[in-house]
Amino acid sequence: MDLVFVLDSSVNVGSSGWSSMVDAVSQMVSGLDISSTTTRVGVVTFGQNAYQNIPLNLYPDKGSLLNAVRNLQFLNDNAANFYDALLSAQSMLSAGNRPDVPDVVVFVTGSSSSVNQALVPVAARQLRNNGTLVYAVGVGNRINQTEIQTISAHPHLQYHQWWTVSDFTTGLQSSVNGIVGEICKPTLELFCRLTLFGGYQCFCPLDECDILPVSGTECIDIDECQTNNGGCSDMCNNSPGSFACQCNSGLTLSNDKRTCQDVNECAGTNPCASESRCVNAWSTFYCLSNSAFPANFPQALSGQESSAPALNNAAVVGLAATLSALLAALSVIGVVLLIRFLNKRRQTASMVKQPTRSMIFTPTSSSFGTVNSRYSLPQSALGAGDADSIDTIPTS
Repeated sequence: MDLVFVLDSSVNVGSSGWSSMVDAVSQMVSGLDISSTTTRVGVVTFGQNAYQNIPLNLYPDKGSLLNAVRNLQFLNDNAANFYDALLSAQSMLSAGNRPDVPDVVVFVTGSSSSVNQALVPVAARQLRNNGTLVYAVGVGNRINQTEIQTISAHPHLQYHQWWTVSDFTTGLQSSVNGIVGEICKPTLELFCRLTLFGGYQCFCPLDECDILPVSGTECIDIDECQTNNGGCSDMCNNSPGSFACQCNSGLTLSNDKRTCQDVNECAGTNPCASESRCVNAWSTFYCLSNSAFPANFPQALSGQESSAPALNNAAVVGLAATLSALLAALSVIGVVLLIRFLNKRRQTASMVKQPTRSMIFTPTSSSFGTVNSRYSLPQSALGAGDADSIDTIPTS
């Protein structure tokens, strides 16, 4: 952010009050990240006239900025020109404007406006119309509370956009702490606006476009990580009004801000010892001794200097499951073939043992009563039986 302090340096503040004001500003600056790309701080002091003591881009580091703040000189003027002070703050912000960061003004006074008093609301409105958040603090009993409220940002809520305190010591410090809380408030907090009939109407931000009306005084966060892990492939971290995907060690978030991809630690400089070779894996890498590889083994196949993506754990498990299923199928086929072979062999052995139909010629006492039967066999085949007889025994 670009932050401009507008400090009253008139006689009503006094030297001790001025010292307390400078200390409070120094303490606030000490807690900020000061650089040319993060938070820049400028200072305007005013009495009869306003002065741009510290331009926004003059001190890009915290040490030199704090030194310049502590050396601010007390003007001790008899007048307090609020109008000129607000115009100087607007001029400083416009000169070094960064459109992508918020503009904030912290206005601290121990007086009421004594120069161009009628124009103070005009200058304050101009700041607000330019998108500047103005926080106003009035100290002591010489202030005009209506002026303090008018200078502050919408919705002009006391202890949110403006404060009145009794002294420059503990009172001023408590108001500065309140300003820090308001500046750093999460986007989940209520947004309030003035209504046409007086009072305020408050809403909870739902996203960049939508707001949700509330009847209470606080907003409840929606944990996006509870639904489908927020769409994150690895870790989902919920935050007030938002969430973010993160990756474990060895992985990096891809451009879609949802999925993680492997970091090839073996690409480029070898992270292993000189006698070892780097082998990339999903979210990690291994250092294997060079003796584990053949002499002509390509470097790329070992993972080093390879742009091929590493197999993740799911791919390895899937490959193992496929191989297991293939082996199981081959085993079943082998068992079926073995059973069929054994059954066929058993049938063959059974056919060899089973008797066949045949005609057995044996001697018998029964005869056809013929001397030379046409069915007679040679005497050598009949043996000792009747040569003129034949007997048939049906076979089963």
